[in-house]
Formats: sequence, C-alpha cells, structure tokens
Amino acid sequence: MFNLNPKTCNQMNFQRLQRAVHAFNGKTFVEYIHGGPYMRAGFKKISADDEPHLGSRAATREDLEEVARLFGEYAHWAQIANFDGLMLHFAHGWLINYFLSPLTNHRTDEFGGSVENRCRFPLMILKEIRRVVGDSLLIELRLNGTDKVLDIQNSLENLKRDRIYTAEEKQKRAAELKKELEKAKEVEAKNKAEVAKLIAEAES
Repeated sequence: MFNLNPKTCNQMNFQRLQRAVHAFNGKTFVEYIHGGPYMRAGFKKISADDEPHLGSRAATREDLEEVARLFGEYAHWAQIANFDGLMLHFAHGWLINYFLSPLTNHRTDEFGGSVENRCRFPLMILKEIRRVVGDSLLIELRLNGTDKVLDIQNSLENLKRDRIYTAEEKQKRAAELKKELEKAKEVEAKNKAEVAKLIAEAES
C-alpha cells in the first residue's frame, strides 16, 4: 500500500520505478480496492444490503456515485505516476463483489435483482475511469470464481473435525450445508458467465 496522491507523494520515486520496469518491457499496474463493510474505523462502511453484524449499511445512490468518482480520481493519479494499467479488485467479499453476487445483493432498486442491475454499479466505476483517463490505461478486473462455494466447502471440512456437535447433529448440519452448496454452485456458475459477458460488452 502506498500513496499516489500527486500533491503529497514523491513522484520521482514512481518515475524511477517505471523506468526500471519499462527498461525490460514490463508493465506496471496499480490495484484499487474498496473495503465496503470491512473499512477501518473512521471510514464509511457500506454494502449492497444492510449488514448490521458488520456495522455496515446499504449504500445509497449518492454513496455509489461518490465511490465511482473516487475510482476515477485515483485512476488519474495512476496516470500521472505513469503506470500502465489498473487492477480493479471486484472480488472476495469487498464492496463491488457484494453488488455483483446474488448471494449478497438482495436489493430491489436499480442496483439489485437482474444481472444487468447488479452490474450497474461496477459499470459506473468503469465508465467514470474511462471518462477521466480515456484509453491511456489498461484495465484488469479481479472477479470471484467461487463466492460462497468455498466458504461452504470449508464449513463441511471443519464439521468433520468438530468435537462439539453430536454425530446426529453433524449429519443434519452436513445435509444442510450440502444443499446450500449445490444452490450456491448453480447461482455462481450462472452469475459468473452473465457478469463476464456484460463487462466484456461494456469494455468493447
């Protein structure tokens, strides 16, 4: 993690980095991420839905527009520092993933429901970045391959080693988890293909 703000960082350090990497025909990327419900204390905690157990609330349209604007601003910082591209972290339970996945997005407004609606916020970010920096930066997306599937699989493995549940309780819980796993696999497979298609169309 480092500071890219052109007003406060030492730009010469970035130019030295770029010269060193580009001398060997390499490319440099900046990874940007929004913590969503996992933001540190003092920062706004938002998500697709209300997540009271995480101290997070459902984001308003104004919140999402602000986040998109910040991604555009930070993309410009990367452009000034002469990076070749951006790696946008849209996976692994961070803010954007909460909107993309039907397992965590239960909104009934323009940002929830259909895959087109669930992609609306991520596409707002991509469009704002392109508006600010044009085609000068490559964009790479980090997307989930499993969502809840991996969590359920881990729960099944942990259940085998559990010493608290009785054998009967383990059997009952395992059956419940297996049902959840099959449903999650079906939802994720469909969602992943639809999301990838929409984002590819938006970038073409």
